[in-house]
Amino acid sequence: MNIIEVSKKFKVHRINFSFKLFVWTTPKTRTTGVYDICKNGRHILLLDYDKFRLEWLENEIKYLQQKYKLSDFYIFQSSQYSYHAVCFDMLENYLHNQILRQTNIDESFMNATKFDYGSRVLRIFPKGKTPKPKFLKTIKSRFNKYPKSLDHIELFEKNYDIKITNKTKAKKLGEIYLINYPTEVNV
Repeated sequence: MNIIEVSKKFKVHRINFSFKLFVWTTPKTRTTGVYDICKNGRHILLLDYDKFRLEWLENEIKYLQQKYKLSDFYIFQSSQYSYHAVCFDMLENYLHNQILRQTNIDESFMNATKFDYGSRVLRIFPKGKTPKPKFLKTIKSRFNKYPKSLDHIELFEKNYDIKITNKTKAKKLGEIYLINYPTEVNV
């Protein structure tokens, strides 16, 4: 969103007046993202790292896998030095938020729930001239503690033409939430 500020000061009969007018334009470019929330109210882990080194991300993911017994993570590159990490484990809200607070994800992504009822959205399609995130690798885990969202797994398999191998404990809830939203950054 572009914000333009116009200020004007003037004087009438020894009285000073001033006003400010703010005009904003909405972005013309749109993209589509997926919500982390599942139909049962649980959340999968969608992590957005901006200006971050891949090796730091990998170390952080391995730490989270070990500490919280999380299963495989799928790593996507969204732009130079920016990455998405996805784990299809369905987690209760309190645990989901506890894990997010342990990460170095983008601050605006971390705080997105203040504006959107407790869910986060991760872009999975192109935005303007920026292509959709590119699948890089899987960070494997020996853990398989939590049920997984088969709905999210199928979406990522289809959209990225990848095969998610660990589908044990995967549950199909029959609904997934996508959003088409305006964007202006890096178009």
